[in-house]
Amino acid sequence: MVDKIALDDSFFRFAIVRHPWDRIVSGYRSKFEGDCRHDPACLVKSYRFPSHVAKLPYLTFHQFVQELFKQAPADMDPHFRPAHYMCEFGNFPYDALLDLSEPEEMDHVGERLGFEFTFSQFVATHTAKYNSSTYFGGRTHTVFPCNAQTVKLVQLIYAADAAFMGYNFTHAYESCIMHGLSKVPSEKDVVMTAAKQAEMAANSAHNDH
Repeated sequence: MVDKIALDDSFFRFAIVRHPWDRIVSGYRSKFEGDCRHDPACLVKSYRFPSHVAKLPYLTFHQFVQELFKQAPADMDPHFRPAHYMCEFGNFPYDALLDLSEPEEMDHVGERLGFEFTFSQFVATHTAKYNSSTYFGGRTHTVFPCNAQTVKLVQLIYAADAAFMGYNFTHAYESCIMHGLSKVPSEKDVVMTAAKQAEMAANSAHNDH
């Protein structure tokens, strides 16, 4: 079927790509904090992280990125796998590669497909709250300890995506400089973070009642 689509110009062939930094921050919050409720073992069971992660008391955002960096794209869970690998940017004849953060450039797709509303009318209102600069009012250090090394690892993991889409990581570096910790957290910091998260969860549950 894929070969047929590649050879048949009657198909409109497009892919929508998200900036790697926003994608990885969203992935950490959605999968580790959300689905896994801060449990590293869940990442091993559900998201293809290596088995040693299950033994950790907690997984900071920086550690999360480090573990992904160690994996080959084929071994990653699809939620974190580079888009160029999944979508074969270099081999498939796309008519358009679109940036999720620029819904206006996706309006052409909506028109081409006969949508009754445009992406710029719908997507922008739903994606803004899921990027790294707006989580918790931009206070990424309260949830995502990071520094320049963290950003560099993400750049290396998603280098091909950035090259195809023309992405830079200026906002990621600025976010970590302005809001991140000045150093990569130590094991002691990780244990303290886990304890703090547990305390916050307990307080939240108490307040709900």
